[in-house]
Amino acid sequence: MLAIYFIGFAAGSIISAAIADRIGRKWTLCLGTFGGLLSALIALFSIILKIPTLFGISRLVMSLSAAISMNGLILLFQESSPTHMKGLISFNAEMAFVVTNLIGGLFGMQAILGQNLVGLVAASIVPSAVACFLSVFLRESPKYLFLTKNDTTEASRALKFYQNIKNEEEKTNVLKDMKLEKEELQHQKSGSMFDILLNQPTRRGFLLGLTTMQLTVSIWPIIFFSTDFLLDVGFSYNLAENVSTLMLFISTLSTIAGMFIVEKFSRKWLLVGTACLNVTALLGFSLSAILSNYWNFIGYGCIACLILHGFSYRWVDGHEILKFYGPIHLN
Repeated sequence: MLAIYFIGFAAGSIISAAIADRIGRKWTLCLGTFGGLLSALIALFSIILKIPTLFGISRLVMSLSAAISMNGLILLFQESSPTHMKGLISFNAEMAFVVTNLIGGLFGMQAILGQNLVGLVAASIVPSAVACFLSVFLRESPKYLFLTKNDTTEASRALKFYQNIKNEEEKTNVLKDMKLEKEELQHQKSGSMFDILLNQPTRRGFLLGLTTMQLTVSIWPIIFFSTDFLLDVGFSYNLAENVSTLMLFISTLSTIAGMFIVEKFSRKWLLVGTACLNVTALLGFSLSAILSNYWNFIGYGCIACLILHGFSYRWVDGHEILKFYGPIHLN
């Protein structure tokens, strides 16, 4: 049941680019949010009716929708924000992820709704419904409208909506920059995987990005099993649960800090530094867990390293979002 999430998320990530180019960034986000609402409803009925298979289907729909909505949100943010704010806006996408994790962790605690699975799943329907309602009122990405749909009027309205550009001269200058980008992209190849691997600069960037993305792998076992890991070390359930929730809270604070710092320092060295810190936290957790079999007090190193991982990972992941720059598909 846990592993099926990754099948859906991988599938959603693969198809989301084609969906975004076909129906636009806004409606890709809407599609994902509506899928999230549908998955919550399926999960609720599967628990009430006690049908495990239906619950598995709900997780598949949820993960598929999560990937589609996350990629749609990132594209919409990146293409709608001014250049000098792209780093800050990238952390907004990450903020959406960590805040929902924190809320889910809080509601899932035994003292709140952890003993009431029906109530816990039903509670998730509320933010899903709100997200569906609000996403409809967003405007399409100005870049998508201008470069793909060739709709200058709607692109101008989108610029006013997202960047509050009211001055016609300023708006014209932004559209001119988009026009230059469009002319440049028209002389480029389609950007298929074959073209990326044949071209040395793009191949190097692709391989570096693929390698760097492995840093994000560790978050999934941490999110799913951090409480179980601490229980295996020998801590009480209440302490393990509280530490896991604290880690999510620290992650949220770390993301907020990243929003203010990302534009002031080299993104490369922020990524490298926090990545080293993140890997060190994982190594420290593993060593502390092993050595706690011989000296119990070393087990508290697991708590420190878990919190350090939550703090450093958000910086790594926030900077990974910056890699979603690429040419927009032109018709």
